[in-house]
Amino acid sequence: KDWLGGLAEGLLLKGGLWNDTAVLDFLKTEFVDIKPTNRWIDVGLTDVLKGTYVDFKEEDLSGDNLSNVMYAQFAQAGIFPPVEYNNTDYFDGSTIWDLDIFSVVNQCQAMGFKDEDIVVDTILTSEKTLKVVDASDYKSIQMLWRYLEVSRYYSNMDGLLRAQFAYPNVHFRHTVAPSKDMPSSFYPLNLDQSQVDEIWDLGVTDGTKAASETSTEDLTQFFSLKKKNDARVQGGVSYDTFLSMKQNGEFEDFKLHEDKQMQ
Repeated sequence: KDWLGGLAEGLLLKGGLWNDTAVLDFLKTEFVDIKPTNRWIDVGLTDVLKGTYVDFKEEDLSGDNLSNVMYAQFAQAGIFPPVEYNNTDYFDGSTIWDLDIFSVVNQCQAMGFKDEDIVVDTILTSEKTLKVVDASDYKSIQMLWRYLEVSRYYSNMDGLLRAQFAYPNVHFRHTVAPSKDMPSSFYPLNLDQSQVDEIWDLGVTDGTKAASETSTEDLTQFFSLKKKNDARVQGGVSYDTFLSMKQNGEFEDFKLHEDKQMQ
Protein backbone atom coordinates (compact mmCIF):
# COMPACT_ATOMS: atom_id res chain seq x y z
CA LYS A 1 0.00 0.00 0.00
CA ASP A 2 1.00 3.66 -0.21
CA TRP A 3 2.78 5.45 2.61
CA LEU A 4 0.78 8.25 4.22
CA GLY A 5 2.72 10.71 2.08
CA GLY A 6 2.33 8.62 -1.05
CA LEU A 7 5.12 7.82 -3.48
CA ALA A 8 6.94 11.03 -2.56
CA GLU A 9 7.38 9.79 1.02
CA GLY A 10 8.57 6.41 -0.24
CA LEU A 11 11.03 8.02 -2.63
CA LEU A 12 12.48 10.61 -0.26
CA LEU A 13 11.98 9.34 3.29
CA LYS A 14 11.56 5.54 3.21
CA GLY A 15 13.58 2.58 1.97
CA GLY A 16 11.08 1.72 -0.77
CA LEU A 17 8.31 3.26 -2.84
CA TRP A 18 5.58 1.24 -1.13
CA ASN A 19 4.79 -0.03 2.37
CA ASP A 20 4.53 -3.83 2.66
CA THR A 21 4.43 -4.24 6.46
CA ALA A 22 1.07 -6.02 6.19
CA VAL A 23 2.87 -8.90 4.44
CA LEU A 24 4.73 -9.82 7.63
CA ASP A 25 1.49 -10.01 9.62
CA PHE A 26 0.00 -12.23 6.90
CA LEU A 27 3.01 -14.56 6.92
CA LYS A 28 3.01 -14.88 10.71
CA THR A 29 -0.67 -15.82 10.61
CA GLU A 30 -0.31 -18.33 7.76
CA PHE A 31 2.94 -19.93 8.96
CA VAL A 32 1.97 -20.63 12.56
CA ASP A 33 3.59 -23.93 13.66
CA ILE A 34 4.91 -24.55 10.14
CA LYS A 35 8.48 -25.55 9.44
CA PRO A 36 10.14 -27.35 6.51
CA THR A 37 10.71 -31.01 7.35
CA ASN A 38 10.39 -33.12 4.20
CA ARG A 39 12.70 -31.43 1.70
CA TRP A 40 16.06 -29.70 1.61
CA ILE A 41 15.37 -25.97 1.26
CA ASP A 42 17.71 -23.07 0.53
CA VAL A 43 16.33 -19.51 0.53
CA GLY A 44 18.74 -16.83 -0.62
CA LEU A 45 18.72 -13.23 0.60
CA THR A 46 20.95 -10.23 -0.08
CA ASP A 47 22.71 -8.65 2.90
CA VAL A 48 22.34 -4.96 2.08
CA LEU A 49 25.15 -3.81 4.38
CA LYS A 50 27.77 -6.33 3.26
CA GLY A 51 26.58 -6.75 -0.30
CA THR A 52 26.69 -10.55 -0.02
CA TYR A 53 24.38 -13.45 -0.84
CA VAL A 54 23.22 -15.29 2.30
CA ASP A 55 21.75 -18.80 2.32
CA PHE A 56 19.05 -19.80 4.81
CA LYS A 57 18.52 -23.56 4.94
CA GLU A 58 15.75 -25.65 6.47
CA GLU A 59 17.39 -25.76 9.91
CA ASP A 60 17.16 -21.94 9.99
CA LEU A 61 13.52 -21.77 8.89
CA SER A 62 11.07 -22.05 11.76
CA GLY A 63 8.98 -19.67 13.87
CA ASP A 64 9.88 -16.01 13.47
CA ASN A 65 12.94 -16.92 11.42
CA LEU A 66 10.74 -18.43 8.71
CA SER A 67 8.40 -15.42 8.69
CA ASN A 68 11.24 -12.90 8.51
CA VAL A 69 13.16 -14.74 5.80
CA MET A 70 10.04 -15.12 3.66
CA TYR A 71 9.14 -11.47 4.33
CA ALA A 72 12.58 -10.41 3.10
CA GLN A 73 11.93 -12.34 -0.12
CA PHE A 74 9.34 -9.67 -0.94
CA ALA A 75 11.81 -6.82 -0.33
CA GLN A 76 12.71 -6.00 -3.92
CA ALA A 77 15.25 -3.18 -3.96
CA GLY A 78 13.62 0.19 -4.48
CA ILE A 79 10.09 -1.24 -4.45
CA PHE A 80 9.79 -2.23 -0.78
CA PRO A 81 12.09 -1.32 2.13
CA PRO A 82 14.80 -3.77 3.20
CA VAL A 83 13.88 -6.03 6.12
CA GLU A 84 15.72 -5.51 9.40
CA TYR A 85 16.66 -8.94 10.73
CA ASN A 86 19.66 -10.52 12.49
CA ASN A 87 21.27 -7.10 13.05
CA THR A 88 21.40 -6.28 9.35
CA ASP A 89 19.12 -5.38 6.44
CA TYR A 90 18.04 -7.78 3.70
CA PHE A 91 16.74 -7.48 0.17
CA ASP A 92 15.46 -10.49 -1.74
CA GLY A 93 18.07 -12.83 -3.18
CA SER A 94 17.34 -11.85 -6.78
CA THR A 95 19.27 -8.63 -6.15
CA ILE A 96 22.36 -10.83 -6.72
CA TRP A 97 21.10 -14.17 -8.10
CA ASP A 98 17.78 -14.24 -9.94
CA LEU A 99 18.26 -17.94 -10.66
CA ASP A 100 20.38 -19.84 -8.13
CA ILE A 101 21.00 -23.29 -9.61
CA PHE A 102 24.44 -23.57 -8.03
CA SER A 103 23.24 -24.08 -4.45
CA VAL A 104 21.04 -27.00 -5.53
CA VAL A 105 23.72 -28.79 -7.55
CA ASN A 106 26.31 -28.20 -4.83
CA GLN A 107 23.96 -29.80 -2.30
CA CYS A 108 23.54 -32.87 -4.51
CA GLN A 109 27.31 -33.12 -4.81
CA ALA A 110 27.69 -32.78 -1.04
CA MET A 111 25.30 -35.72 -0.64
CA GLY A 112 27.67 -37.85 -2.69
CA PHE A 113 25.96 -37.84 -6.08
CA LYS A 114 28.08 -37.73 -9.23
CA ASP A 115 27.30 -34.97 -11.71
CA GLU A 116 26.03 -37.43 -14.32
CA ASP A 117 23.44 -38.67 -11.80
CA ILE A 118 22.10 -35.18 -10.99
CA VAL A 119 18.91 -34.04 -12.76
CA VAL A 120 17.87 -30.38 -12.62
CA ASP A 121 14.38 -28.99 -13.26
CA THR A 122 14.24 -25.19 -13.37
CA ILE A 123 11.43 -22.66 -12.93
CA LEU A 124 12.05 -19.26 -14.50
CA THR A 125 10.33 -16.09 -13.31
CA SER A 126 10.40 -14.56 -16.79
CA GLU A 127 8.91 -15.59 -20.10
CA LYS A 128 10.97 -17.42 -22.72
CA THR A 129 10.40 -14.45 -25.01
CA LEU A 130 10.90 -10.86 -23.86
CA LYS A 131 7.92 -8.96 -25.20
CA VAL A 132 8.36 -5.90 -27.41
CA VAL A 133 6.60 -2.79 -26.06
CA ASP A 134 5.86 0.76 -27.14
CA ALA A 135 7.40 2.80 -24.32
CA SER A 136 6.90 6.21 -25.94
CA ASP A 137 4.25 7.18 -23.38
CA TYR A 138 5.76 5.42 -20.37
CA LYS A 139 6.16 7.44 -17.19
CA SER A 140 8.68 6.84 -14.40
CA ILE A 141 6.91 3.92 -12.68
CA GLN A 142 6.17 2.22 -16.00
CA MET A 143 9.84 2.62 -16.95
CA LEU A 144 10.79 1.02 -13.63
CA TRP A 145 8.55 -1.99 -14.33
CA ARG A 146 10.00 -2.32 -17.82
CA TYR A 147 13.55 -2.13 -16.46
CA LEU A 148 12.79 -4.89 -13.95
CA GLU A 149 11.16 -6.99 -16.69
CA VAL A 150 14.21 -6.69 -18.97
CA SER A 151 16.69 -7.17 -16.13
CA ARG A 152 14.91 -10.28 -14.83
CA TYR A 153 14.73 -11.78 -18.32
CA TYR A 154 18.45 -11.51 -18.99
CA SER A 155 19.36 -12.47 -15.43
CA ASN A 156 17.35 -15.70 -15.77
CA MET A 157 18.94 -16.35 -19.16
CA ASP A 158 22.43 -15.77 -17.80
CA GLY A 159 21.80 -17.91 -14.71
CA LEU A 160 20.66 -20.89 -16.77
CA LEU A 161 23.55 -20.64 -19.27
CA ARG A 162 26.18 -20.18 -16.55
CA ALA A 163 24.93 -23.23 -14.66
CA GLN A 164 25.01 -25.39 -17.77
CA PHE A 165 28.58 -24.31 -18.47
CA ALA A 166 29.61 -24.88 -14.86
CA TYR A 167 28.14 -28.40 -14.75
CA PRO A 168 28.54 -29.93 -18.23
CA ASN A 169 27.71 -33.45 -16.98
CA VAL A 170 24.54 -32.51 -15.08
CA HIS A 171 21.27 -33.28 -16.91
CA PHE A 172 19.16 -30.12 -17.23
CA ARG A 173 15.83 -31.80 -17.92
CA HIS A 174 12.83 -29.46 -17.70
CA THR A 175 12.61 -25.68 -17.73
CA VAL A 176 9.26 -24.11 -16.85
CA ALA A 177 8.63 -20.51 -17.90
CA PRO A 178 5.45 -18.42 -18.29
CA SER A 179 4.07 -18.75 -21.82
CA LYS A 180 2.32 -15.37 -21.68
CA ASP A 181 2.06 -12.22 -19.60
CA MET A 182 0.89 -12.77 -16.05
CA PRO A 183 -1.64 -10.40 -14.42
CA SER A 184 -0.18 -7.42 -12.61
CA SER A 185 -1.26 -4.15 -11.06
CA PHE A 186 0.11 -0.69 -10.33
CA TYR A 187 0.57 -1.75 -6.71
CA PRO A 188 2.99 -4.68 -6.31
CA LEU A 189 1.50 -7.86 -4.78
CA ASN A 190 -2.01 -6.44 -5.21
CA LEU A 191 -4.02 -9.05 -7.15
CA ASP A 192 -7.62 -10.18 -6.90
CA GLN A 193 -8.68 -13.84 -6.68
CA SER A 194 -9.37 -14.16 -10.41
CA GLN A 195 -5.85 -12.94 -11.21
CA VAL A 196 -4.32 -15.37 -8.72
CA ASP A 197 -6.36 -18.19 -10.26
CA GLU A 198 -5.17 -17.18 -13.73
CA ILE A 199 -1.53 -17.32 -12.62
CA TRP A 200 -2.11 -20.72 -11.01
CA ASP A 201 -3.77 -22.13 -14.13
CA LEU A 202 -0.98 -20.78 -16.32
CA GLY A 203 1.59 -22.47 -14.09
CA VAL A 204 -0.22 -25.80 -14.31
CA THR A 205 -0.43 -25.53 -18.11
CA ASP A 206 3.20 -24.51 -18.58
CA GLY A 207 4.45 -27.07 -16.06
CA THR A 208 2.56 -29.88 -17.78
CA LYS A 209 3.95 -28.86 -21.18
CA ALA A 210 7.51 -28.63 -19.84
CA ALA A 211 7.21 -32.06 -18.24
CA SER A 212 6.51 -33.57 -21.67
CA GLU A 213 9.87 -32.33 -22.96
CA THR A 214 13.07 -34.29 -22.37
CA SER A 215 15.73 -31.55 -22.40
CA THR A 216 16.30 -27.80 -22.39
CA GLU A 217 18.49 -27.82 -25.51
CA ASP A 218 16.15 -25.71 -27.67
CA LEU A 219 15.73 -23.04 -25.00
CA THR A 220 19.46 -23.07 -24.30
CA GLN A 221 20.21 -22.52 -27.99
CA PHE A 222 17.67 -19.69 -28.17
CA PHE A 223 19.18 -18.01 -25.12
CA SER A 224 22.75 -18.47 -26.38
CA LEU A 225 21.85 -16.88 -29.73
CA LYS A 226 20.33 -13.89 -27.92
CA LYS A 227 23.38 -13.72 -25.67
CA LYS A 228 25.60 -13.50 -28.75
CA ASN A 229 23.26 -10.95 -30.35
CA ASP A 230 22.78 -13.24 -33.34
CA ALA A 231 21.04 -11.34 -36.15
CA ARG A 232 18.63 -14.22 -36.74
CA VAL A 233 16.90 -13.70 -33.38
CA GLN A 234 16.99 -9.91 -33.30
CA GLY A 235 13.96 -7.69 -33.78
CA GLY A 236 11.69 -9.41 -31.29
CA VAL A 237 11.89 -12.96 -32.68
CA SER A 238 9.92 -15.13 -30.25
CA TYR A 239 10.88 -18.52 -28.91
CA ASP A 240 8.04 -20.15 -30.85
CA THR A 241 9.22 -18.47 -34.06
CA PHE A 242 12.74 -19.70 -33.35
CA LEU A 243 11.43 -23.26 -33.00
CA SER A 244 9.68 -22.98 -36.38
CA MET A 245 12.84 -21.60 -37.97
CA LYS A 246 14.87 -24.42 -36.47
CA GLN A 247 12.47 -27.03 -37.82
CA ASN A 248 12.91 -25.44 -41.26
CA GLY A 249 16.68 -25.92 -41.02
CA GLU A 250 17.60 -22.26 -40.49
CA PHE A 251 19.85 -23.05 -37.52
CA GLU A 252 22.86 -25.33 -37.29
CA ASP A 253 23.16 -28.25 -34.89
CA PHE A 254 23.86 -26.94 -31.41
CA LYS A 255 26.15 -28.14 -28.64
CA LEU A 256 26.58 -25.57 -25.91
CA HIS A 257 29.97 -26.69 -24.65
CA GLU A 258 31.44 -26.69 -28.15
CA ASP A 259 30.31 -23.12 -28.86
CA LYS A 260 33.56 -21.14 -28.64
CA GLN A 261 31.74 -17.80 -28.70
CA MET A 262 29.96 -18.72 -25.47
CA GLN A 263 33.08 -19.82 -23.60
